[in-house]
Amino acid sequence: MAPRPPKDDGKQAWDKVTEQATPLDPKKQNRHIEKTASKLEKKPKKAAVPEPLSGSPVSVKPAPKGVPRAPFEADKPPPLPQIEQKSRRRLGRGSVDIEARLDLHGFTAGEAQAALTRFIEHCFVQRFTWVLVITGKGVRGEGVLRKGLPQWLSSPPLSNRVVAFDAAAPSHGGDGAYYLRLRKAKRQPE
Repeated sequence: MAPRPPKDDGKQAWDKVTEQATPLDPKKQNRHIEKTASKLEKKPKKAAVPEPLSGSPVSVKPAPKGVPRAPFEADKPPPLPQIEQKSRRRLGRGSVDIEARLDLHGFTAGEAQAALTRFIEHCFVQRFTWVLVITGKGVRGEGVLRKGLPQWLSSPPLSNRVVAFDAAAPSHGGDGAYYLRLRKAKRQPE
């Protein structure tokens, strides 16, 4: 085998480019940097409202006083995280004990929320970690309790007690039940 010739690394091509290039006028070399600096010094302008395609001007009016504003995404509490997959698998297999269960079948939404709050407070005081809440699936999987539970858990006071939650394994009720991981209550000095 013959030895390879040394690599050029594009030096010849670069030399051809630099031979053909003409340098910029020294007055124009930093013009883009100067424009950017001058823009930063000025105060930012208000965003212009785009005109519709028809060409008619757009008029933006504030909502009249007394009219409630629509709910805003920032008004909603952030959702709680899901239970990590390893713990969820161990719960489904039965390797981790579920320390308490709450079955909400037959409850109205208000009754269920009150019962859930009492249940979680009791489990928190007892220093339980893993609990199961059974909501049921509802008609065609659109149950009121099933949809309401994530919202209830993400709002105070329950969001201060629950670390994470996730749908249960089929052996514990599947989509009609939830695993909850609770925070540990601090021990009271004796």
